[in-house]
Amino acid sequence: MSLSWKPEMAVGIRAIDLQHQELIEIINGLEATLKLGDDALLEPLLQRLLSYVVFHFEVEESMMRAKSAYAKHAELHIREHSHFVNQLRSLHATDRAERRRGVEGMLDYLKYWVVNHIQKTDRDLATLLLAGDPARSH
Repeated sequence: MSLSWKPEMAVGIRAIDLQHQELIEIINGLEATLKLGDDALLEPLLQRLLSYVVFHFEVEESMMRAKSAYAKHAELHIREHSHFVNQLRSLHATDRAERRRGVEGMLDYLKYWVVNHIQKTDRDLATLLLAGDPARSH
């Protein structure tokens, strides 16, 4: 089942919320590609997902670095990011013949991780950031 963006997933920082919506769309694109059986599209979609995840995580991490008071949160948050990127890189590095099975096996993990990360870790980050700067939510 595809992921759907729901208003309750919003963390309250527009740039982050829009990026989360884009991540969900990319993951849904992977799922749709698997259903269509078009393995030629898996490579570019995986590359797009990896590139976008790295970009998105850099945005969040730059927000955290700007607030040294959030060092404890940043350490855990960045560790989660690093683990996720490593999982994607590992998937991307699989042999082309094995890629479909790798994506199929990892799709539920991707969906769970993104939703869980948004609703817990990113929401905690947004709470910290918005407490320090209420104007950033819009």
